[in-house]
Amino acid sequence: MGEIADEMITGRCCSNCGMYFSDDNWDLYEHGYPVVCDECWAKYTHEEKQEATRNGIQRALVTTF
Repeated sequence: MGEIADEMITGRCCSNCGMYFSDDNWDLYEHGYPVVCDECWAKYTHEEKQEATRNGIQRALVTTF
């Protein structure tokens, strides 16, 4: 796999758009599992959110930069 694919799996960037996550200090943040950023999550339909959750993908805890 490529580097960005690995970072999507570890939750360092959005599994949908590839934007990276930062903490309050603007350092890179890693969730430890696949996540979707708030912007992408908001675009999902109710059914897509349920499907993502079943597949182990959750909404991110922090913002993107």
